[in-house]
Amino acid sequence: MVSTSMFPLLTNTASTTLTAWLCANIQQPLSQQVAQGWQHFDQGDISAAIACFRGLLDHSKAIGDAYFTHIAGNSLQFIEQALSDWDDDWVQDTSQDVAPDQPERAKPEHECFSAAKAALYNNHFEEALHHLDQALHQFTTQGDIAGVGQSLAAIARVNLTCTDYARALTYGQAAIAVLEDCATPRYLAQALHTLGSAHFHLGHLDAAQTHLEKAATLYHSLGILSEGKTLNTLGQVYAQQKAFMFALAAYEAALDCCLEHTAAATQALTAEILDHTGELYEAMGYNVFAIAPYQDALAAYQHTGDIVKANRLLHRLGHLYETQGRYTIALDCYGQLQQNASSNSPNT
Repeated sequence: MVSTSMFPLLTNTASTTLTAWLCANIQQPLSQQVAQGWQHFDQGDISAAIACFRGLLDHSKAIGDAYFTHIAGNSLQFIEQALSDWDDDWVQDTSQDVAPDQPERAKPEHECFSAAKAALYNNHFEEALHHLDQALHQFTTQGDIAGVGQSLAAIARVNLTCTDYARALTYGQAAIAVLEDCATPRYLAQALHTLGSAHFHLGHLDAAQTHLEKAATLYHSLGILSEGKTLNTLGQVYAQQKAFMFALAAYEAALDCCLEHTAAATQALTAEILDHTGELYEAMGYNVFAIAPYQDALAAYQHTGDIVKANRLLHRLGHLYETQGRYTIALDCYGQLQQNASSNSPNT
């Protein structure tokens, strides 16, 4: 897990950012504050999202609203878990990932990675890339091949986060070329996942499949949650290739992977997998089978207060029920949509 010292807004109610947010937003409807927090998160503005949910937590506690207190607490927990996912791949575990003859890494390299992660958490991508470039230079100077590969893999992943898929592709390929000669399965798996994801976004489905399958195999041997994330992306690749049964198998395996970890660590990923499973059933023409995973995903989105995704599924479910002649349930879905829209109105 990420150290709480990295996230002062989670624990420090005297934060300047939080104080400013409270002054500007204390009169907003609570549901609108939730929507704003997830909007910040989806846009990559992590600091603003944390400040928003922390402010919501204090506000809802002050007025005795247990429902929104629960949503705010869960939202902060899921953001912290999402940030800790970076540490899953950047953690330095010499017992598993570094060859016995590999020299210990000097302190400056460790500081470069810590600085890069701190910058990344605050949405400062250029700064993160600067620190990673420094780490790459230092590892290269010392002849630390594993460190070079780790740096290249991290740079590729930052570019993927910035949706610069061409650069992610270039650095991912370089990372794999280095890491294949090192006993570093975790970093190699990360590079393969990044490269596969870049190929997927660029429409190179065959290449995406090849690299994601290799990444999933490596992550499985390590027994970490990143296997489920890779399988989720791989399922999307299979779905676009119209290999529907392979896609379904990938999603089911991803869900099985989630069951091996705590619910708090996997709930957001589980919701995404269920959402994709519903889309898959629709693509296969089995609309009636799409309802159950959609409903489970909807419950998860509502639990975390992700109103945007919840509304999308409410609209989708309403349409599915309507096409099946189940008009009462369809009207319930549309009614919830209307209620959410009213709750988010500035005049509410």
